[in-house]
Amino acid sequence: MRLSDFEAMVRRLSDDVPEHFFEGIAEVVVSPRAVPHPDREEIYTLGECIPLPVELGSGVEGLQSRIVLYHGSFAALAQLQEGFDWRLEAWETLTHELRHHLDCHRSRLRRWRWLLPLSLPTVAPAVAAHHSSLLVGVTSMSTLPSPPPAPPAPAPAPPAPPAPAPMPSPADSQWRAALPDELKAHPGLQKFKDVATLAKSYIAAEGAIGADKVVLPGRNATEEQRRTFFTAIGCPEAPEKYELPKELPPDFKPDQAQATAFFKLAHEIGLTPAQAQRIVRFDVDRELAAKAGGATTLEQERTTSQAALRQQWGNAYDENVAMAKDAVRQLGGDELVKVLDETGIGNVPSMVKAFAQVGRYMREDQLIGAGRAARFAMGPAEAKAAIAAKERDPEFRKAYYTADHAAHAEAVKEMAKLHEAAFPEPPPQVLGGPGTH
Repeated sequence: MRLSDFEAMVRRLSDDVPEHFFEGIAEVVVSPRAVPHPDREEIYTLGECIPLPVELGSGVEGLQSRIVLYHGSFAALAQLQEGFDWRLEAWETLTHELRHHLDCHRSRLRRWRWLLPLSLPTVAPAVAAHHSSLLVGVTSMSTLPSPPPAPPAPAPAPPAPPAPAPMPSPADSQWRAALPDELKAHPGLQKFKDVATLAKSYIAAEGAIGADKVVLPGRNATEEQRRTFFTAIGCPEAPEKYELPKELPPDFKPDQAQATAFFKLAHEIGLTPAQAQRIVRFDVDRELAAKAGGATTLEQERTTSQAALRQQWGNAYDENVAMAKDAVRQLGGDELVKVLDETGIGNVPSMVKAFAQVGRYMREDQLIGAGRAARFAMGPAEAKAAIAAKERDPEFRKAYYTADHAAHAEAVKEMAKLHEAAFPEPPPQVLGGPGTH
């Protein structure tokens, strides 16, 4: 309980004690302190009755006291004791300290003899151990009222009397005379002046209630009840009544078999034509978006593959690609070309190089069979290997580096082609061997 709430509760409890018991009490205050026992941690001082000095000539008679209740001690015990009753403990502490004050004034108790017959509960020992006893040896049996009960909840306000029914005029009430007593004064009938007016209202209400009325099928509804509901909300009589949306993208070609299967399902679950067309349009848009994304990916893969192969093959790129295409067409025809193109496998560099090698073998067989030596464009790696082989060939070196050698011009020409294939960008300028200068 917060300190402010505790203070308010103590004020209310003080108001419940007869004012006679507060004679000589200067004040009742609440302190935020906690006052623990010096030796036992589970015991706290909950309150004190502190005598106050009275100056001579002040006009105040008798002993004056201040009663202090320690909120911190109450809060500490509330943590230690389950179900701690703040209100009861505060009441017992307050009356306990009042008893101390009264015992100090026992010589004046004759003024309250009318209170002695009252049988009031003595503070329980377990609780008394928590209160201070500054005035040791006090044995007065002065008693105080028992703790006041908690304020009862306010009684509910009585219901407002019903408004009196309007008094009908004699002429209007004649037709209601034959009605049962519980209907004669019914508010809903007071606006009808005769039976004809009532009948017209009933017919209009019945027509309004039945207009466009749709009964929702329950969980255990029969198939006939479900079909009746579907028909009422606009489901066609047969799957053939559904139609594809009239405005579809021009690059979309609908699959009639899939459309028929979908319309059958739409009729089974009770879709309206508008709902079915909306689903078709959604699926078409999704499919076209997927194809567009796939086409973009394939184009990116194709560009990346071309760049890698151009770097590896150099000037031999076009010839190697042509051989790869020839091999694909001769081995699988247009069907294989379509599969490689649609799946993107034809863009994989290793696949292109494999078909290029197959094409090379096929051309070699054709040229050798025709009695001609097969010669193909070299890639950079092949050309560099050929240059290294020429440099190790003594006969070629002699012809290449000797200006007056009979094969010098042919050697220079061959070496220039090899350098052009080995270094395609930019091709190196090979003017001739050392002997040409």
